[in-house]
Amino acid sequence: MAGRLKQLAERLYRRRLRNAMLRTQVCIISNDCWGGQPYKYAGVEYNTPFVGLFLTAPCYIKLLNKLEDHIKRNHLEFVPISKYDFINAYRNKNNLNYPIGLLNGEIEIQFLHYPSEADAFEKWNKRAQRMNFSNLAVKFDGSKDLAGPDECTTFSQMPFTKKILLNNFENKTGLSCEIISPEWQSDGAKMFRYSLNLFDFNTWIQTGNLVSNPFQLLCYKHIIAHTKNLL
Repeated sequence: MAGRLKQLAERLYRRRLRNAMLRTQVCIISNDCWGGQPYKYAGVEYNTPFVGLFLTAPCYIKLLNKLEDHIKRNHLEFVPISKYDFINAYRNKNNLNYPIGLLNGEIEIQFLHYPSEADAFEKWNKRAQRMNFSNLAVKFDGSKDLAGPDECTTFSQMPFTKKILLNNFENKTGLSCEIISPEWQSDGAKMFRYSLNLFDFNTWIQTGNLVSNPFQLLCYKHIIAHTKNLL
């Protein structure tokens, strides 16, 4: 019975998220694979190019400072190696040959889940054209890829109505847009699933408010726990 309740809760939450995303036409910006997961989870078309890729914190902050300008100029080329030593070491250690993009000559983009430069170029440009700059929801992970207190503070001061800073306990800043994850890890896709228990994603994309998710807490914790107690 607990399993059936969990499946029902999952379906209801996906439907709720799908309706909210379709209604608001929200455009999600992220420095890692977290950004594409809400669209995949809800089953809606990507209207953001920030899917299956990641950026270092310095490049991401530089991009966000002039986001609309960078996206509209949108001159994307590719380079054989990264300007960051730790990324080159990561690629060599794991025998990775994913495309590395250079946007407008200054923003480096790691197209981690793309098989070729042609594929990365096509999908980046197609999805960039769908971006809704009037409704942006921006996420930054402040615990990896050269992120530090300065980058977190700069992000918190940016004039985005809907923004969230994810951190682990070790990198806690106390900034108002921060959410601390006890299950933090560097995998952005997994972090999105954890995020559903950290705050109400639907409220965030509609209002920018970071509040607890009573629906998730009810369905995933209280009901299931109570059901187990009855069995």
